[in-house]
Amino acid sequence: MVHRAPSWFQRSPHWTKKGLCGLLTIIATSTAPLYAEEKGLSKAILPDHTLDVAYYTPSGCTPRALLIVFASKDRDYRAFRDESIPLAQQSCSIIIAPYFSIHIYPPSAYQRGGFPEDPTQPSATRLVVPLEQWAQRFTNETALPIILIGHSAGAQFLNRVAAYTTGHERGIILMNPGSTVEPKLRTAMPYGFAGPWSASDASTALKSYLARPVTFLLGSNDTKPAPFSDDAQTEIEEEGANRLQRGINTYNAAALKAHKLQTPFGWHIAIVPGIGHNDALMLGSPILERTVEALINRGSSQ
Repeated sequence: MVHRAPSWFQRSPHWTKKGLCGLLTIIATSTAPLYAEEKGLSKAILPDHTLDVAYYTPSGCTPRALLIVFASKDRDYRAFRDESIPLAQQSCSIIIAPYFSIHIYPPSAYQRGGFPEDPTQPSATRLVVPLEQWAQRFTNETALPIILIGHSAGAQFLNRVAAYTTGHERGIILMNPGSTVEPKLRTAMPYGFAGPWSASDASTALKSYLARPVTFLLGSNDTKPAPFSDDAQTEIEEEGANRLQRGINTYNAAALKAHKLQTPFGWHIAIVPGIGHNDALMLGSPILERTVEALINRGSSQ
């Protein structure tokens, strides 16, 4: 990614020697250069894997965060990048949108993360930390906070990231997920923590999940029953009758579980009024803007 001089500097036609020297001194001593707007496509070369990505950098401000956004079930990562541009401009953040092809990552591998994990085919969630590291190198911004944002299928994927992997993201925002990972040791993966690990490891993973900086953003009108295309219908219906109920139920169950276990609880929840299952409207909501702003500011106040 090329970091260009501010456009006002490029357009200035005349400078005296004294004035130019003074300007160059200001630029040279600045530790926070302004970026020029940039929008494009690239390839994230990760260990043993390559992902296509779309990116966007806003203009006229110093970047404050890396927002890695995960598309819904249609996997249209370029459209999802474009729908995130107002958020990037509002928060002065860089957008990275990875492409998880439905041919390589069907619902079992994307929405449900590939869990229980096949030892011969590691979960796609294992790509998230290398993707974050690539994004830091690509943007030359190794110190910016990282915030993960997904809608619908992308939120289901990030829910598995939060539950079954470790990371150092500033926040993981789940918008209208169709299914969730419940804080239950007896419910099988990818809907709980019963899986191919010991009871002690499962308990440790559950506590780590409860401590992650997870935020549920749920549309108040996302109340239509969603069709299911596989054998997951029973497990998902047990979470609630619709996406709004499932998100609320999982959040409440997690808060209660953290209280019972006397373990740190890092979750938040917000209901976005008047919006149903619509990624563009959710990405453009003031509540999402405030959530991202709060996450960015959380680091500066610590």
